Amino acid sequence: MKVPHAQYVEASSWSQTYSDVKEELPSDMPEPKMKPIDIMVYFDASFACDLITRRSVTGVIVFLGSTPLR
Repeated sequence: MKVPHAQYVEASSWSQTYSDVKEELPSDMPEPKMKPIDIMVYFDASFACDLITRRSVTGVIVFLGSTPLR
């Protein structure tokens, strides 16, 4: 697989596409009681990878902090 050229990656950056977009939070939102935590989701899919049944396979793993969730 070919790695995208650096100019393409820079040109398609979030800040260039959405420049001054800000997240709107509700004014009556409660104060957080804990430190922020990262949520990461990784997924992969293989379309029709089984040569006999032509079934697709999808895999997903979710991390809450550094802990994988079932």
